[in-house]
Amino acid sequence: MAVFLDGDPKYLYSILLETRDPADDARVQAGKDWLAAERTAYVEKTRDAFMVPCPRADRPWRAEFLPQQLRNPEDHKLPDYIHSYPGGNNDFPHSSLVSPRLKVLIEAHQTDADGWQFFPVEILNKDGSA
Repeated sequence: MAVFLDGDPKYLYSILLETRDPADDARVQAGKDWLAAERTAYVEKTRDAFMVPCPRADRPWRAEFLPQQLRNPEDHKLPDYIHSYPGGNNDFPHSSLVSPRLKVLIEAHQTDADGWQFFPVEILNKDGSA
């Protein structure tokens, strides 16, 4: 049976992950700047201030905009799915964190048309352990 994970506030808002390296902060900011520039260029070209049809879906997020490490400062037990995190493109489509277990399941059932991308992100506990 499918479970709608986005709708569970337990997973949507309770897991706080933080960047721990200024280089990761710079990567995250570069992604925000890139997306803002893409939006501006689209609006200037089309004069479509409402951005319809949503062109953001045609711009897959890139690994260079993602943090390499995140910190789990409260040592939460991490679920298989986290909706949003620092550096994730929270636009259309957004980036989420998935466990290795969920990644294997998605890869086993995806089609070429799905367009899933996976990039590694190391998550460290409060004591520095992965």
